[in-house]
Amino acid sequence: MHYVKLIFTLMLAVLVGACGESTAPSSSKNEAASTTEQSFVESKKRADSGDADAQVNLGLLYGKGEGVPQDFAQARQWWQKAAAQGDAQAQVNLGLLYAKGEGVPQDFAQARQWYEKAATQGNAQAQVNLGEMFARSEGVPQDYDKAMEWFQKAAAQGHARAQVDLGEMYADGWGVPKDAAKAVEWYQKAAAQGDADGQLRLGRMYATARACRRMPPRLWNGIRKRQCRGMRLHSSASGCRTSSATASRRIVCWPMRG
Repeated sequence: MHYVKLIFTLMLAVLVGACGESTAPSSSKNEAASTTEQSFVESKKRADSGDADAQVNLGLLYGKGEGVPQDFAQARQWWQKAAAQGDAQAQVNLGLLYAKGEGVPQDFAQARQWYEKAATQGNAQAQVNLGEMFARSEGVPQDYDKAMEWFQKAAAQGHARAQVDLGEMYADGWGVPKDAAKAVEWYQKAAAQGDADGQLRLGRMYATARACRRMPPRLWNGIRKRQCRGMRLHSSASGCRTSSATASRRIVCWPMRG
């Protein structure tokens, strides 16, 4: 009898635990929904009173469809109110709407105007977006000098995507002579911030340099010369050294070691 009671108690405990597990996710979802709804109510109240930050937040809720049905027209309306007060983030968001054609016909000219308003206020995201418009010739004539100018402004503020863009320009020779050492330098800055794109590109640079170093010298005038051009990193870059194994001095590189 004692064993029957024990088994019954264990079964009851398991059943209660299972019920608790099944209801926990639902409870969490309800709490999250309640928080989002509360955020919307508070933002709406402050936005109606003219608070620019609240207007930006309200626009984000509409743009993402959080707590309300997604509505880009409403998002644009609230961002326009904030942008009229000079809010740089609202100006960037409006630029993105026009660049992507979300809720409005795609219009790169409008996107550029909004980005420029925010960029002149020092907004790094707007500066990156402008730079990419000039680099990719999106609604503007391709101009690598202007792209470089805007990327440098954003990168100076520590914007990781701008640092990756600068690395790409030097790696591929867009508007500047190819310079693998400078490309690595910019990728390292982005990678150090945890930027996945910067880390990926940096890894590829070192992997390519390592492959080039291991290739037999007799192939230099063939595959190696074509594929490894631009990978002769300066000795100041981590993991590189000069070599005089052949008549012409060159730089050989390998991945950094921890």
